[in-house]
Amino acid sequence: MSNALNHFVKWKNFAEQRQWLVLPPEEDDPIFDARFDMFVIDQYNKHKNKTLKKSGKKRPNKPEAFKAVFSGINNIASSLFDSRRIQTPLLKKAKKSYSRLYPGSTIKKKAAPLEFYHVQNLANLASVNQEPFVHLVVNVIIMAWFAAGRWACINNIDIAKTISDDGTGMLGPNPDPSGKFSYLYFKERKHRPGTSCSVLPTMDDLAIDPRQCFLRVIDTFDRKQSEKLIPACNKKRGVWIVDPDPNKSCPYGQFLKMFRDVMKLAGNDICVSHCDDTTPSAKWTLHCDRRGPCQDSARCCRR
Repeated sequence: MSNALNHFVKWKNFAEQRQWLVLPPEEDDPIFDARFDMFVIDQYNKHKNKTLKKSGKKRPNKPEAFKAVFSGINNIASSLFDSRRIQTPLLKKAKKSYSRLYPGSTIKKKAAPLEFYHVQNLANLASVNQEPFVHLVVNVIIMAWFAAGRWACINNIDIAKTISDDGTGMLGPNPDPSGKFSYLYFKERKHRPGTSCSVLPTMDDLAIDPRQCFLRVIDTFDRKQSEKLIPACNKKRGVWIVDPDPNKSCPYGQFLKMFRDVMKLAGNDICVSHCDDTTPSAKWTLHCDRRGPCQDSARCCRR
């Protein structure tokens, strides 16, 4: 109410100085609309030529600030004075024009996805690096990439069902009679309990075949009887050590750090455009394996 009232007072002072009506009449009035359009133009010019108090530099306000003026006026007019809202054709055009010409001074940092050449870089790293933690991360990430799985999904893989699946599981026959697909089953997907699956393609290159990556994790780290696919890991003297205990599993925070270390080793840590190493969007996350923070990381990734 406080913010809306401030915007309404701007229009009230503008109108009263010219002895105009402040509230719109019940019926459409072209004269009132024309006068309000003059206020729209006045605000348009003030917002696009905003002067900063400290530096004295001119910088346009963001479109949200310009639109907030008229939202505030209409909120007070309709809620406090029970008047009709003020909407003119020029106001609609002014909002669109302002958003197009002055979209904001900050460049939007979009999350950049993990792409196929990143997958190839990981496979190349695994072919020359024999560290267990490297092979663990590479296999998990390749499998997750093909399954479009975020952390919460990979953390809920149904290991027993996926191992026994021969391509003709409970959810129907293999979509390809030649066996070019397999299934990856989940106990829970996107926080919805119940069995579901992703269809994985069979790749000619076994190094990046998602089902082979899954089986390599199972065989190498003895996870057949485990509740979770990824074993626990700890960093000792700068090196990640994989815990052989099949009853222990890796939490989100540990795997995220290990994932970022492996991405650097694979040469996948080049910064995104308009970002530097200190910006969150320059770092890899486990939300479908991409750069940039989750919209709700506390709920969807750390669960």
